[in-house]
Amino acid sequence: MENHDLSVKECAEVVKAQFDVEQFLDYVLVQLYLGNLDWHNNNCDFYRSKGAKEDALYADGRWHVLLYDLDYSINYQSEDHYTLLYEANTHNARIIRALLANEEWKSYYINRFEELLTENFQPEEAIEKQQLFEKQLAPEIGEDLRRWDVYLDDRLIKGIGIDYWYEKMEDLKSFFAERPEYARTYFYDSLERFFGEK
Repeated sequence: MENHDLSVKECAEVVKAQFDVEQFLDYVLVQLYLGNLDWHNNNCDFYRSKGAKEDALYADGRWHVLLYDLDYSINYQSEDHYTLLYEANTHNARIIRALLANEEWKSYYINRFEELLTENFQPEEAIEKQQLFEKQLAPEIGEDLRRWDVYLDDRLIKGIGIDYWYEKMEDLKSFFAERPEYARTYFYDSLERFFGEK
């Protein structure tokens, strides 16, 4: 993908036959929305099915990306993760830049961003789910904190109590409440800067 002009229809068709472009663009949007700092240069794996039943999910033989390892996400609210990606010289950054050279895929990317923002990333729903998990986990956290070491910035912290955990739960709520506005601003500013899109 990196060595071909994907704005050329024939090149794009070859890629589309071998790679689930829409699923990859969705993956990128989720990673960027969540502010994950540990994916475009690390923790990114691809898979494809060979010999699966025809009706099996993703049994099309194309390459798909696997979403996992999100422990460096939902953090760093004010950092522009979109620009960090578009400026990076990593394999995934080069793939996204190549894909967005194609007007059809760029249009999909922009429209899908808005769709995810208005339908899937609603702050109220995210906070409601976060509170549900908080309620389920709260009875276990005290014992967990007593049993396991806690590290902050690679430093061992002794004696962290349940108040620390509740403070982090409030940070999550703040992230979900504020993220749509940050994400929308960063998304469109970076698209204009790197791809000339307004």
